[in-house]
Parts: sequence; C-alpha cells; structure tokens
Amino acid sequence: MAVEDRFQKYSDKPIKILDFRDHDPSGIAMTDDLENRLTRYGPNLDITVKRIALSFAQVRQYGLAPNPVKMADSRTPAYIAQYGMECWELDAIPPDELTKIVRAAVYAEIDQDIWKATVERSEREKKELEPRIEEMVEQLRSMNGE
Repeated sequence: MAVEDRFQKYSDKPIKILDFRDHDPSGIAMTDDLENRLTRYGPNLDITVKRIALSFAQVRQYGLAPNPVKMADSRTPAYIAQYGMECWELDAIPPDELTKIVRAAVYAEIDQDIWKATVERSEREKKELEPRIEEMVEQLRSMNGE
C-alpha cells in the first residue's frame, strides 16, 4: 500500500497534530517539515501541525537551563540569527508542567458542546441500562440457586 493511500481514509476529517519538540535548530525545523511531508503524502487532506512546545516563551517561563547550539547542524545559522547561541530540550520542563501543557492543548481542541452532549447521552444510556443489568443479575442468581 502506498503511503498516500494510507491517509485517504481520513480525507473527510480535518487532522490536527499537536507537536512537541526541542527548541533547537532541528526541533524548530521538524515542525514545518512534518506538515510539509504530511501534505505531500496526503494532498487532499486538511492537515494542520500546531507546535505546542517547546516555545521560546516557555523557555523563559520555566527558566530552563540552556545547552549550546550544535554548530554542525545546517539549520544553525538561521536559528542563531533568531534565538542566539543557546537551545533547550523539551524534557527539561518538569513532568507535571508538561502534563498540564499537554492537557491544555488537547482540551483546547475539543468541541465542548459536542463533548457535553456525548457525556449526557452516555449518562442517559447508562441509567436506561442499569435496570436491565440488575434484572439479568437476578436471573443469573436464581439460575444458580442463590
């Protein structure tokens, strides 16, 4: 199966990818590269890649310890021009803070009206099924002589 064919089953839905990467020359470039590749493999798809972390604002917010930029990376000169000689790793964010960032990013993508309607429907269905389940349990008990 061709790579292009794998994506066709998603052609009727918008696809949003939440991207988490290091703030370094390669990490910054990978976000754009990911969107470009996915668009190339699925030209009829509505794909958006949204970089969630690591941003320069998050670097400052969390006071993350810097690393030196790798000079061997071909993307380094453009990175240095924009951000300077330091870079930062995503895993430097404390795990509990990264969890909050992930949750907030996912929550922001949820249509709250649809979510609420789904939860309400699920609760209704559960209440409708409870008497039937209790009846079946009683029937099983009577069959087992309890």
